[in-house]
Amino acid sequence: MLEACARATAQRHGLTCLLLPRSITPFVALVMGTFALPLYYSAYFKKVIWRPLMLELTNYVRPFRVIKNTTLPADKNYIVCWHPHGRLFYGFAVFCGLFDVFFPELNRREFFGAINEPLFGIPFLRNMLALTGTIGSSRKAIDRTLKRGDSVGLIVGGIEEVLEGTFDHKDVLYLKKRKGFVKVAMDQGAGLVPVYAFGENQLFCHEPPWVLRFWRWVNNTLKIKVGAPGPIRGFYGTPIPFRSELLIAVGDPLFAAPDECVDDFHARYVEAVQALFEQHVTATTRPNHRLVIV
Repeated sequence: MLEACARATAQRHGLTCLLLPRSITPFVALVMGTFALPLYYSAYFKKVIWRPLMLELTNYVRPFRVIKNTTLPADKNYIVCWHPHGRLFYGFAVFCGLFDVFFPELNRREFFGAINEPLFGIPFLRNMLALTGTIGSSRKAIDRTLKRGDSVGLIVGGIEEVLEGTFDHKDVLYLKKRKGFVKVAMDQGAGLVPVYAFGENQLFCHEPPWVLRFWRWVNNTLKIKVGAPGPIRGFYGTPIPFRSELLIAVGDPLFAAPDECVDDFHARYVEAVQALFEQHVTATTRPNHRLVIV
């Protein structure tokens, strides 16, 4: 039965049916079954199961603070822009999972975190991501979400920012050439909400420059968009982050003026990110930390 299921799934996806040892046939059938299943989002799963898990993660990274000096008008939708990317989007995942806790005024709308599309090609992980309210970062997926009246969380720097590296004395944001998210916000009438996560770059070990150069060459040559230059090394060399401070500062929402062009709106957004950093960096454990925007 499982072998027949595996063959049917393979044929449906245009794959060649191979004779597999019976010992691994159930595993192959299970993996292929994850691609056959439609991606499904469950608000109940996100609120009852996923949210308590995210709350536990805030207790692990201490102190975990969110500074929010504004409320978001409930009659609008938003692109919540996260900076910096970090080695792994730990803080971003927690923030997205608890978004309705931080912004109860938007509780009648859904919030979806957007991540790199290739992650939805990984068996099992793709189904779990969809279940928790995560979408791909393609223009089509973000447009579809905003048109429903929901909001989206986006790590603006993306893979290019990961390949810029992380440092103890400065944060490097890949932002000057990033204008696609601004165009989306203008087309959909959505607001841009800058969010800065102080300490995100200190949750894992930094990569040496030669590793970053190598992976930049791999990405430019093969166009594979692989963001992790090497193993994610945190607590005792594992993917568990160090127990370092994480301060998340939320800025005021920005909306495009009727006669404003993309470049002007983008420049205004970059200034808002810079101001948000300078306003809150002195309240962190690294008050002399610098911000570099490339």
